[in-house]
Amino acid sequence: MKIPFIRLNDQYQELKMEIDGQIKDVLDSGIYVSNRKNESLEKEFSSFCGKKFGLTCNGGTAALHLALLSCGIKPGDEIITTANTFIATTEAIAHAGAKPVFVEIKDDFTIDPDKIEEKITSKTKMILPVHLYGQPADMDKIISIASRHNLLILEDCSQAHGATYNGKRVPITRGAFSFYPTKNLGTIGEGGIVLTDEQAELDLLKSYRIHGMKEKHNHVYIGYNYKMGEIEAAVLSEKLKKLDEWNERRRSIAKRYSTEIKNPLVQVPVEDNRSKHVYHVYCLRVKDRTHFQTYLHGLGIDTQIHYPTPIHLQGAFSYLGYKKEDLPITEQIVSEIVSLPIYPHMNKEEVDYVIEKINAYSK
Repeated sequence: MKIPFIRLNDQYQELKMEIDGQIKDVLDSGIYVSNRKNESLEKEFSSFCGKKFGLTCNGGTAALHLALLSCGIKPGDEIITTANTFIATTEAIAHAGAKPVFVEIKDDFTIDPDKIEEKITSKTKMILPVHLYGQPADMDKIISIASRHNLLILEDCSQAHGATYNGKRVPITRGAFSFYPTKNLGTIGEGGIVLTDEQAELDLLKSYRIHGMKEKHNHVYIGYNYKMGEIEAAVLSEKLKKLDEWNERRRSIAKRYSTEIKNPLVQVPVEDNRSKHVYHVYCLRVKDRTHFQTYLHGLGIDTQIHYPTPIHLQGAFSYLGYKKEDLPITEQIVSEIVSLPIYPHMNKEEVDYVIEKINAYSK
């Protein structure tokens, strides 16, 4: 049996009539960027997440960057975050001129809040947790720390569409999402959104998104061209209607993996009982990762690694001065991680096959 890591076309086939209709509507309108489809999506997704305002943009990196700027982050500021993430998290910090400060992770792959306060300095302005793989970080502790030290919070929700913490959808504070095609809510190109409850932040977001304009031809900031296309927004509006259902399918597959994989050589992921993990990625830990992946590949099961090199050891951030063993827990964990296929249209026979072959794995 051949099982790909992801099969995106299944989503399109399920919603083909609706998506084709939305695309035709955009083409017929003659207006293809940041128009009524974007406005509708901003209202729909912010309401879905329980936030007052949303502003779409052309990617998750742009969303993070815009959010940082709207919070007043400036060169010289320090932002506490995790090295176990996609590089976009820290790229956005660097684009804003700030300095990322890395903290170790817990066994659920998210930032360890018990290690945050030792990293706070007079330059610290923000904590930026990542809800990695769809697992919300420990927001109770993070909010408490931020309150004690008068710090801002920005949640990287790029992999956590529809995830909840204590019964509330993320972001709990403010957050940035990616709509890259592989995400739980993904478009047919690139896209992102920032969510906030603050009107002043929304006003800045709108201005920075379109060349720093306050109104037409009046540029009050040096801004960016971060607008999202209408077709991308239209597709997302249709897919948003299915997001909860698709997330439940992911959670059902994840539950089977976590309860039926019994191989002592394989460690299944931990889920915080305060959260509803939406399993953008289902990430195992295995000591001999190369051998494990080779074994599964030989059986037709595709796997990936998210992410093999933590950010503090990436060449792009060598200027920060981190070296190997500066974050030993993070480094150990990322040396063992392997991501299994998990997507809403994965069928029972495919899940059965993955579980069977993993349980049969040996050194």
